[in-house]
Amino acid sequence: MSDAIIVLGRGIAKDGTLPPDPKARVKKAVELFNSGEAPMIVMSGAWTYHNDTPVRSEAEAMKEYAQSLGVASDKIIEESESKDTIGNIYFTKKNICERHNWHTLTIVASEEHMPRVKYLFHKIFGPEYSLHYILSERVIGDEDYARELTHEQHSMKLTERWLGDLTPGDDKSLWNLLVTHHPAYKDSPTRL
Repeated sequence: MSDAIIVLGRGIAKDGTLPPDPKARVKKAVELFNSGEAPMIVMSGAWTYHNDTPVRSEAEAMKEYAQSLGVASDKIIEESESKDTIGNIYFTKKNICERHNWHTLTIVASEEHMPRVKYLFHKIFGPEYSLHYILSERVIGDEDYARELTHEQHSMKLTERWLGDLTPGDDKSLWNLLVTHHPAYKDSPTRL
């Protein structure tokens, strides 16, 4: 059993509706929650920093969808500060998992996103955490999947170059990278 199930955001429309992929992630998290995998679900994501600001965060929309599937509001925690996958993981660790002393986690993501998700969780959370990964159902067609896979492979190469020398679990060095080099977090207030 895990302390919590973590669902990473994967986009939101400007009108605040969820695309099929994040809905599939939430649905899988709810299935896991109902089977007793963990007593809490964390919905992680504000919105992608290079898109227009939607009417609500990914986390809020995902929470609402989980509630429509029967999960009580008090069993869901929102992380609405992050603007990309690195931020999803960093802010979930710093603002939620550390605060609750959670060290055993189940992470839900889609197949094409999972290699980078695993790499980032390893780098950001470090060896003190037990991490279990579950794939959500694939809900996009072959053409969209191929495009997303190509994008993720490119993003993975950039991520490995950027974080390759980072010691797993080194929050201070990661935060320094984010506030000095990442366009979504550059010049953010110091946090640690």
